[in-house]
Amino acid sequence: MREYGAIGDGIADDTEVLNAALDEVERNGGGTIYFPPGTYPVGNSARPRLRDNLTIIGKKATLLKAGPNGALFVALSRGRAGYGTGVRNVRINGLRFLGSYPNTRLVCPFALHHASNVVVENCTFEQVQGSRHSFDLNACEDIVIRDSTFLGFYDNEGFQNGECIQVDYSYNGALSYNDAPGSHSGLMSRRITVENCRFLPIRVDGVDYPCPNPFGAHGLKEGARFTDLTFRGNLVVDPIHGPAISDEPNVGHDRGLIHLPTSAHVVIEGNRFVQTKPGMLRVISFSAASYVITTESDPNVFPPIKETLEHPVNCHDLTIRNNAFEGFRATDPNVPAQQVIFLRGLPNGGELRDVEIRGNKFFGLANPDVPGAAAIEAKYVDGLVVADNKFESSGPLLSVDEHSRNITVESTVATGVTGSAAAINVPANDYEITHNMLRGGTPRPEVGISIGIGSPGIVAQNTITGFADPIQTPEVLPDGVVVQERP
Repeated sequence: MREYGAIGDGIADDTEVLNAALDEVERNGGGTIYFPPGTYPVGNSARPRLRDNLTIIGKKATLLKAGPNGALFVALSRGRAGYGTGVRNVRINGLRFLGSYPNTRLVCPFALHHASNVVVENCTFEQVQGSRHSFDLNACEDIVIRDSTFLGFYDNEGFQNGECIQVDYSYNGALSYNDAPGSHSGLMSRRITVENCRFLPIRVDGVDYPCPNPFGAHGLKEGARFTDLTFRGNLVVDPIHGPAISDEPNVGHDRGLIHLPTSAHVVIEGNRFVQTKPGMLRVISFSAASYVITTESDPNVFPPIKETLEHPVNCHDLTIRNNAFEGFRATDPNVPAQQVIFLRGLPNGGELRDVEIRGNKFFGLANPDVPGAAAIEAKYVDGLVVADNKFESSGPLLSVDEHSRNITVESTVATGVTGSAAAINVPANDYEITHNMLRGGTPRPEVGISIGIGSPGIVAQNTITGFADPIQTPEVLPDGVVVQERP
């Protein structure tokens, strides 16, 4: 950048210089831009536009937002539509993006439309995110964000979940900036990976700001899903306090640290989620939707046409494995307790299908003074495996509704279980609850395992101690149900 005349003193606007360097990269069919140590105000009204085959490398380089709040780097389709028409083959490494919460200087470092094959790594995002996004991914594919740190979330618009990394679609009005007419395709983002990142709180001028909500979506379209999403090996500490406003259908799709409605082929694995301060927020939420944009709606016309479908759009092929959840517990009797993992399908085709929750650890979820929700709750789910999970100091572990089916609960180990609700409540159809070990804590819990009138089902080879009623069943077992208490 210095060879183009960049100053990097934190005062002079270097946007024009950066745009000149980007123009040269485009003329050459690709290239590398290097930011040496310094502080560079960029991104005034002439937002820097990413180009194909571009690498940007920073060495102790900080980027400030030179102009009004909003997008810094953008990828524009400029009248074209389709994956990769915004930009292809971009690598960003080693930059620090800095805003200012005391001065309400907020930044969306990357607003990408139809971008393809973009890698952002070893970057720091500090005081940049308000109630909008750090990454706005509209109809993007093959995006990797890794080994980066995100510091702080400023709720400047009243409570908003404000996804840090937003997975979105291409519709007029959905972008954080205006692309040219004819640029919107209606396509959904796909193949997005976030790995080995840190989402942390920050203290600025004596004020504590929570960590950002890392990963989410709330764009809903008939017959379409966000696909192949991976959130792996990340650390998330002390998010915003944000109770769900409702669990009714078509409400609250954007509630939760990770909220991915109408998505498929999702893997959430090897992450650590920690809450050390009083507060309540779901950690992971998947939901179906019936009120969505229709396929007939022109993506270039605002507002889009939305209707309530007879057959909702569901989620399927969801894997939540080998994560640690620490300290998410009810702290206020006047604030509804929330689930760590919430699965909300809908009837008539909106059932969530093929969900695996395996090998996770749940610590410190119990509060003897405030009733807690089940750590895992499932509504209208067809095909749920909850296996090899470990709970310590927890309230209820699992609650499945009577509309769910094909439920397997096995090899769960839970100690210090408390609460008045059943530790495992499965009034569903076609279930197996086997080889679990449940140990009650103090105060003594009421029920270990509870089943309803659904069938067929089996409850066998479970070790249950310290409960007033180890296994609660209907007075007359339904046909096809077998219950065996281990002595």
